[in-house]
Amino acid sequence: MQSSGKTPRRRLSRGGNRQANAVLYRIVVTRLRRGTRTRAYLGRRTKQGMSKREIIRCLLTQHRGICEPT
Repeated sequence: MQSSGKTPRRRLSRGGNRQANAVLYRIVVTRLRRGTRTRAYLGRRTKQGMSKREIIRCLLTQHRGICEPT
């Protein structure tokens, strides 16, 4: 775990394919706007005290695990 400050969080790799990272970000943002399950997830995590940026980071991590080739 790497973080700056007192909040421990897992950092995403800034390297890799920029186009793929941009596409994943667009997918997550679109799902936040239109997906009912993703909006429900947003509501649950917001009640837990997470910021929208942290929630997006979690969603990106989940999608990266699904989309990356093994």
